[in-house]
Amino acid sequence: MQEIQKLNIHETLYAQIHQGVLAYKTKYLASHGKESGWQKELAQKAAVSHVYISLIAKDKRADKTLQAIGRDAWAQIALALNLASEQSAWTAVPTSVYKSVYKICYTAKRHSYAVGIDGEAGIGKTYTLKRFQALEDQVVFVQGSVDLSAKGFLLELATALGIQAEGKSQRELTDSFCRQLRNKSIASREKPLVIIDEASKLRDSVLHKFITLYNELEGFCGFVLCGCRLESKLITGRARGKIGYDEIYSRLGAEIKKQEPCTQQDLTDLCLANGIMQTAKIANIWHQSRGHIRQAERLIKHYKHEQTATQQAEPQLSFA
Repeated sequence: MQEIQKLNIHETLYAQIHQGVLAYKTKYLASHGKESGWQKELAQKAAVSHVYISLIAKDKRADKTLQAIGRDAWAQIALALNLASEQSAWTAVPTSVYKSVYKICYTAKRHSYAVGIDGEAGIGKTYTLKRFQALEDQVVFVQGSVDLSAKGFLLELATALGIQAEGKSQRELTDSFCRQLRNKSIASREKPLVIIDEASKLRDSVLHKFITLYNELEGFCGFVLCGCRLESKLITGRARGKIGYDEIYSRLGAEIKKQEPCTQQDLTDLCLANGIMQTAKIANIWHQSRGHIRQAERLIKHYKHEQTATQQAEPQLSFA
């Protein structure tokens, strides 16, 4: 989602406010039987200049006055139009982490190689991996866990490809899975990709299965292993001489792609996309979350709830 050039607001939000202003004008005309006065009324509700309302209604994006509207004023206009209560859905934005992880997955898939991704919890790695699976063809996604056995891991892989797994041994499941992926790779220009998320939580017996899968599918399929502290797990395992860890690290190119938390600009974009435009609130969200999307999402939803509650609590004055 991009910010409109020279305007202190995102395109999606500007479009919503623009449409909201036009809808307010239409409603005012139906209620009062005339157009004069609608801009002044809305401007008073938003505590902004009526000139702002006029420029938004006319979509004068190139006007310097419209470009000078600050984020707090945009927020006041959105509140006056009751847009905050309508934006309960969460809007994601392509953060620096999203762009990096997506590109890594795309490259691994295209060239059929294995890669490891590491990064702190809550910065958007899993979200990106799931989006990649949803948007790209021939992607198998498996979520790791501490209690996942080697057989359970193979069953999840088989299930993802629709393979009949009942009564099959681990060797049979591995053969069926690899055979099907090889056939898919040969029959299509789209190379398959296997994504193993939370790989740092996997038991050694499960990680050893990755070695087998890689050996069987090298050149036919790409792999992405992702997890918080994955690099630390592999380095420790190698230092202790644990079986298979040198082989795993080698197959991942002897390098783990480290992801840093999201930038301040990422979180600003996220706030704006979700209707938080007040400068002070954006700064507080950055200060408290420090680049962690999970925490930022909680704070943004908290502020949105406050905005909605404030709107609903405002008294409806009657002059009858």
